[in-house]
Amino acid sequence: MKTDQMKRQRMAEIAHYETLQGYEGNEFKGGNQIEKYLADFRKAFIELENKEQDWHNVEIGFDWCGAFVCWCAREAGFKLPIIKPIAIGGSLASVPIWYHYANSEECNFFYSAKDEHFHPEAGDLVLYNHVFSGRDLDHIGVVIKVDDDYLITAEGNEDNRAQLLRRKRDHHINGYVRLQNL
Repeated sequence: MKTDQMKRQRMAEIAHYETLQGYEGNEFKGGNQIEKYLADFRKAFIELENKEQDWHNVEIGFDWCGAFVCWCAREAGFKLPIIKPIAIGGSLASVPIWYHYANSEECNFFYSAKDEHFHPEAGDLVLYNHVFSGRDLDHIGVVIKVDDDYLITAEGNEDNRAQLLRRKRDHHINGYVRLQNL
């Protein structure tokens, strides 16, 4: 049986590998290259009769950083829901839902960037503020490597591509999620 730490390490390996494949979305943040990240969310939105867009059309997608992270975590063996109950209200395709899910009583595995006792590791998730939109919780990635001043991360939907990035450990980091199976 894999431990949670082994799954997080595997998730980092999967996410890193995915960034090396050069996958990118089309002009509508959809398309065949990234559909594997979006597919489970599409199915759930169709079942929920979400009328926001035509979820059957794989050429039309959505901001997919959360979907990328969720796909990597599930591939590594974490049992994650696609859609959370109405109390949280949304899907793990959304960064704010990741935050609320990780902070929920059932999970409690969110760590603030201000927590001096928490040290991020490979396979942790990093939640960002003000990276793209000027809003809190607007991006998420998988930590691949950590040093004192920088994180190496694997991120989906960075310029509409899966990419490996070097990001400064600064005020843009809201916090971290250390996944565990409950």
